[in-house]
Amino acid sequence: MPLTEAHRVLITYLRAVRSVSAPLLTEKFKRIAEHFEIDTKDEPAAKLREYISDLNVRLERYSFKIEAARDQVSGEAVYVFVNTKADSVIQGCTPYSPSELDAIKQMIDSIISSDFEFCLPYGNAKQQVASVAKLRLNDADFFLTRLVNDGWINITSNSRVVLSTATLAELKTYLIDRFGIFSPDDPSGKLLSCNVCGDLVTYGIKCPSEVCHVSFHNKCFTVFSRQNPDLKCSYRNCDMTLNRDSLIDIGADP
Repeated sequence: MPLTEAHRVLITYLRAVRSVSAPLLTEKFKRIAEHFEIDTKDEPAAKLREYISDLNVRLERYSFKIEAARDQVSGEAVYVFVNTKADSVIQGCTPYSPSELDAIKQMIDSIISSDFEFCLPYGNAKQQVASVAKLRLNDADFFLTRLVNDGWINITSNSRVVLSTATLAELKTYLIDRFGIFSPDDPSGKLLSCNVCGDLVTYGIKCPSEVCHVSFHNKCFTVFSRQNPDLKCSYRNCDMTLNRDSLIDIGADP
């Protein structure tokens, strides 16, 4: 299907916002469809997926993609405009200087290497950014605020720096290649994969056994518990019972 003006309006919006919830994008698309007299047959979400599929075919040659992801906390579906090029981390950070990019990379290292907490105290992040990028502390504050506004990180209510949904989608391949997923095949891996949906888990729950990799997003655990009323851990060498009281929390509170 050739690209239409509706496709171009949609991609322009996605490039501008970088990350948007699926319900909100559906509402935006309904307005686009109305303006261009597109028949959605009362199924705007399905038509939106069709248009995104069309765009992804064209974007592939330029190393871009509209990625479907899920918010780690709410579980809400999200669409993210990402760069799929694998030869450099944080491809979308073109406004940042080389020293600022080094600071971002080291901050990501610290967040992922935090023993499944997947967060960094704000004060530690500020000191690290100031040291690596050679900034004054006030300027480091401004830089972190800039990263929040650009959608790369979030600051939680208890002053922890966490990676945003958009960043997890953008850097997923890089993160897995660099840190590995904790599993029987890779016991030194730093990342966790959801036992239900298979996506990365940076906020959720984990089997209490230190040697067991089984972990879940909170909403995915609800699905698991409905399908497995005995709540036995699914890992063959683990005999833990996975109830809410015994599971270990992953990630900082939002």
